[in-house]
Amino acid sequence: MSEKENKTEIKDEGEKLSLIDVNVALVMAERDELAVKLSEATDIIEDYKKRLANAEALIEEDSKAALVTYLADRTTMDKALLSAMDYKDLLNMKKVIDIAQIPAFKSGTPISYTKKKNPRAQLDSMFDDTMVKLKGGNK
Repeated sequence: MSEKENKTEIKDEGEKLSLIDVNVALVMAERDELAVKLSEATDIIEDYKKRLANAEALIEEDSKAALVTYLADRTTMDKALLSAMDYKDLLNMKKVIDIAQIPAFKSGTPISYTKKKNPRAQLDSMFDDTMVKLKGGNK
């Protein structure tokens, strides 16, 4: 009996080895397929990274052009000189100019630092203008 058991054990071991070989081959094939998919995914990611870098560069150039136009109207610097400056430097210049600008009301009208006429004097002035117009004269 022990010989029969040994033969069945050997037979079972042979089947086990062939099953192990088959499983190893399947796992290796699956690993190879996954390696191909991984390389494709890596290529796609690299392509997207390049596209993102190009898009960021375009956005920065557009923002820089808008800043150059904004600053050229408010400074005595030449547009060529402003265009040669770094984007962060242009942002800092804009911040400084915005802080240094004369304050304005919410309507956009700048605050005047000159003394205004008192209301009575304004009414008298308007009355005088109206009277001159009624009499047919020019003022």
